[in-house]
Amino acid sequence: MRRTVGGHGAAARRAPAAPTALLVIDLQNTTVAMAHRAAETVAAITGLSERARAAGVPVVTVRQPDAGMVPGTEGRRVVPEPAPRDGDPVVDKTAPASLLDTDLDAIRTARGVTEVIVTGFTTAGRR
Repeated sequence: MRRTVGGHGAAARRAPAAPTALLVIDLQNTTVAMAHRAAETVAAITGLSERARAAGVPVVTVRQPDAGMVPGTEGRRVVPEPAPRDGDPVVDKTAPASLLDTDLDAIRTARGVTEVIVTGFTTAGRR
């Protein structure tokens, strides 16, 4: 039997059968400032994060390094609404790819996660 996690329709209310994690990628102040429909996107990701946590699904935050996103700066901080909670894993990328030289796969393996739900902003392109 699948657990209910919220949303609309039968498919949206069922938690995945396999061990799952939610990845929130590049949802930082600098990337949000560049995004189209940022407020709507942040609200949707915040709601998804809250439902995941309520269902016991781990939420992993992945942060992008780039100009304006230097560690310790306001631009690097994850926007407040979906920011990581105590105990949530945070992965700092060293390149645009989330798996390249990060501990994301080790986190996934340690938690037995076989499926991921990916959300966030894409920042690999240069403007």
